[in-house]
Amino acid sequence: MSTADAVGWAGALALLVSYSANSIGRLRASGRVYQAMNIFGSAGLGIIAARHRVWPSFAVNALWLLIAVAAFTRSRARRSHGGEVARSNATPSI
Repeated sequence: MSTADAVGWAGALALLVSYSANSIGRLRASGRVYQAMNIFGSAGLGIIAARHRVWPSFAVNALWLLIAVAAFTRSRARRSHGGEVARSNATPSI
């Protein structure tokens, strides 16, 4: 097994563990551990997809990675501001 294959398998495992832990109530989707596992998992799967030139899978995992990084950053900001996140760029509700 190549290093890239091992990274891909580890990424797949991270995504499956985080999803199943969230589904049974062990991890919160808004939590940093859940998002970190999503970052690691989507990066791992993205690496193996790129190595094998499976571009649709690479694109999905790249977007998954961006979403997870944004969520992780948001949870970190929420934590450093005592639970509040600045909403200056939020869309106003009607």
